[in-house]
Amino acid sequence: MDLSNSNHDYVKIWIHPWSSITKQSPPFWYRRLILSALFEIYHNWKKQLVERGEPFYLKIWLFHPRFSHSRVVAGIREKIDWYENVFPIPANQDESFPYQEYASNLYNLHDVTWELRIDDIVHWEKFDELTPQEIEILQKKAYHITQTSDGDTLYAVWLGSVWVGSCPMSAI
Repeated sequence: MDLSNSNHDYVKIWIHPWSSITKQSPPFWYRRLILSALFEIYHNWKKQLVERGEPFYLKIWLFHPRFSHSRVVAGIREKIDWYENVFPIPANQDESFPYQEYASNLYNLHDVTWELRIDDIVHWEKFDELTPQEIEILQKKAYHITQTSDGDTLYAVWLGSVWVGSCPMSAI
């Protein structure tokens, strides 16, 4: 882990062909192996961050269904607040963590506190130079539309869930 230049670091999954295919994810047995490696990184980084003796952000971001975007993220100082607020919180919290899909004897998912967030993409009407047809489609697909102070319109489209996970200090 290297926090020296930018106060943050992350490890993302880069496995061909899944990292370059947006609609595909590895099979579940392979996702479980990857998640096991993410847990190992998480626990190693947690030890390092605790030894630093300063506040930190350390989470596993498990994207569902876009698993190939999952990662371990660490931040200190100003990056803590940025990471805490990077994903929108859904108004409807009825979705439960998909334990059955990710369960494995390599780790215990119940040792993790999972918080539901929104995996979305934001399109800017003027900045992205959207066509009238694209705007019409986005008006139907967007879960949130916002006007900015400079007169642009933002369309947030829900892609899935991000399960933000952390383990208690006793689980180091």
